[in-house]
Amino acid sequence: MDKHARLLELARRRQDTRWQGYKCIGDYHGGVYECDFVSPYTKAAHNENAAVMVLLQDWSCDDQLAGPLDVDAGNVPRAVEN
Repeated sequence: MDKHARLLELARRRQDTRWQGYKCIGDYHGGVYECDFVSPYTKAAHNENAAVMVLLQDWSCDDQLAGPLDVDAGNVPRAVEN
């Protein structure tokens, strides 16, 4: 399995994982913030062969995501499978 497929698989696992008492980014505004990336941070990275991978915990908070739609955060196209 190539790196792109492995990263997409990891993104799918993130999308499918549910923790009691927590929401997922796809739960807000009809899923506009959801993406086929490991994290929304990587929506703009587009370099699967980078020498460095930075892992972060929180992308946003419930108050921010439940508030008015942030069009700039939600308008990046979803990844297209090769």
